[in-house]
Amino acid sequence: MKRIIHSFTLLSLLMLMTVVPSSCGDDDDGVMERPDYTSIIYKIALSEDLMNFYNVTAVYTLLDGTEITEDIQNMSWEKKDKVDGERRSQVRLTVTAKKRPAIPTYDIKRNYLLECDYSAEYYTKTTSAKREARKGLNQTVKGENIKTFLEANETILLIDYHRTIGQSEE
Repeated sequence: MKRIIHSFTLLSLLMLMTVVPSSCGDDDDGVMERPDYTSIIYKIALSEDLMNFYNVTAVYTLLDGTEITEDIQNMSWEKKDKVDGERRSQVRLTVTAKKRPAIPTYDIKRNYLLECDYSAEYYTKTTSAKREARKGLNQTVKGENIKTFLEANETILLIDYHRTIGQSEE
């Protein structure tokens, strides 16, 4: 008899566990509304060798069209801008490297990596999140050729990125 009561209790518990709870609220069929703002994030990664031989300057636009010029002091650089609501904006990031006035000491037996990577991440309610990443420069120069390279490349355009955000993607 104990076995029958135990089996019946277990069966009752299993039946109760199969009941699925559900909410009675309005869930819009699982569709989540995208936040309503516009944002841009510019990111740059520079090699140590590039920073040693060149002064690097970024010129970028904010979402309201304001242009800002900034000397880059670190190998990793990032700038963000965000505004409420959807906004159609022309954004631009231009980065140049100018040879330092005095060439630092270098070793003719080693190779020097002059490298620049960048990305632009933007978001609008219509276009959602997008990311574009590219290599701006990827140059290896032998130490025996570094002086000649620097003299031939006193100024290098590393990045010339521009885009209109806040419009449908083609």
